Amino acid sequence: MFTTFHTGQYQPLSWVTLGLDHLLWGMEPFGYHLTSLLLHAACAVLFYFVTGHLLNLRRSNPIASSGLAVSIAACFGALVFAMHPLRVEPVVWASTRDYLVSGLFLLWSLLCYLRAVKLPESHSKWLRCMTASVIIYGLSLLSKPIGITLPVILLLLDVYYLDRLTGDQGNRFAPVARRVWYEKIPFLLLALGALALTVVAQQSSENLSRVDDYDATTRIALMLYSLAFFLWQTVIPLGLSPLYEWPTHLDKQSWHIVLGGVMIVTGSVGIFLVRRRWPAGLVSWVSYVLILLGEAGSIAGGGEIAADRYTYLACLGWAVLAGAGVLFVWQKWHCGQIFRGAFAVTGLVTILLSLGIVTWKQTATWQDSETLWTSAVRSHPRGTAAREKLATVLVSQGALDKAIENFNKVVEINPNRGDIHFKLGKVWADLGRFDEAIDHFQRALKIDSSSAQVHYHLGRALEARGRLDEAIDHFQQALRIEPEFAEVHVSLGRALSSHGRYTEAVQHYQAAIRQLKSRVTEGVKK
Repeated sequence: MFTTFHTGQYQPLSWVTLGLDHLLWGMEPFGYHLTSLLLHAACAVLFYFVTGHLLNLRRSNPIASSGLAVSIAACFGALVFAMHPLRVEPVVWASTRDYLVSGLFLLWSLLCYLRAVKLPESHSKWLRCMTASVIIYGLSLLSKPIGITLPVILLLLDVYYLDRLTGDQGNRFAPVARRVWYEKIPFLLLALGALALTVVAQQSSENLSRVDDYDATTRIALMLYSLAFFLWQTVIPLGLSPLYEWPTHLDKQSWHIVLGGVMIVTGSVGIFLVRRRWPAGLVSWVSYVLILLGEAGSIAGGGEIAADRYTYLACLGWAVLAGAGVLFVWQKWHCGQIFRGAFAVTGLVTILLSLGIVTWKQTATWQDSETLWTSAVRSHPRGTAAREKLATVLVSQGALDKAIENFNKVVEINPNRGDIHFKLGKVWADLGRFDEAIDHFQRALKIDSSSAQVHYHLGRALEARGRLDEAIDHFQQALRIEPEFAEVHVSLGRALSSHGRYTEAVQHYQAAIRQLKSRVTEGVKK
């Protein structure tokens, strides 16, 4: 667990939690889901305390922002975070345990930091809190380097939120402010170490090549689109999907990419201009951009342009602002604006109920594989990856007609998918429709003639149709590509026997026996 870069990440502590689950539950899914749910609940509790600290530090009206009001506001912010439909994927999908573990430690580290900054440096508790913050931050990075930008976010909090560095540019580097800068050195060193490990891990992964298919301007356009996309999904979380795949044919001048870029650039400029009057907005915005870009598929690569799990920590700032909105409502209530206050309370309750209902429905899409990929296809009908996964599930269930329908849709969208033609050929062969199978195998070979598997299955289909000479030719081509393909030796031996070429057939049967014995021996050693 501590020596692998599996999945292109260095995340040993997340592997440890899954290992402990395996010790407790074996392969029973309930236990893994229960652990993930408990971790998410713990994150929500920590976020409640973090939000309470931030709101206490910024409240300006002691009457309107009483302790009760801050507690209610922090609770609302934590509920918005915990109940939002974008949280469904990282909680219900066991493979995304790393987001929960890393998020738990990151929020804990931030809470320790906020407690430390309220104390004088000479106070013994200050050192304990700051040391705990650094150590726990390291644990977060060992779970997943999602919080690699935390040192920058802490500085933003110091400048624009906690008032630890004054607005006077000259005073930010005065002796009295140096402690604030020195505090960040341990965090920065840990972040740089995690960054180095991340680079090494991604270079060792084979799943991060898609980003090379696009030039720099296209990648920037996709980054801006991802930021706008999840900002919209945070406000109106409808049409969520388990897979937002890279487009087959990308037009970086399409209206939704251009509009997304304009929204992000305009919003960034606007929030920067009002940073003095609305510092919380700036901190939330920059945190969102830094964390999401660090996680987005447009930077890390892979087969998806974005994913709901990327927002697990990126959208924390918006939940804090939601809590601040409750304080605003409380202030209106205490200022005598009863009608507006009652209207706002009704609105807040409606928001929570709406989030709960949509989240409940979103969890249903993860009921089983067929439901999951059917939902993804419904959300993005022109996507090919979700259709391929759905078709593969349907094949395993024996629903071959539906599988063929989805495979055909994939090759209709992207005719150059030789692997899909190969899968279609296998399905047609299983149905005994060998002419259709031969057609798709031949199409697959036109796209890529170097696959021993395609030659082998084409040979079997030709053999079933009695076209032995062609079958023998493809079996021989498969062996030229992969000489130790035992199943091909068996099929070729059978075809040669049908031709009366017994000596050659015996040679191939003997080769198959040798290779199968070798497989058994290697299996026993392992």
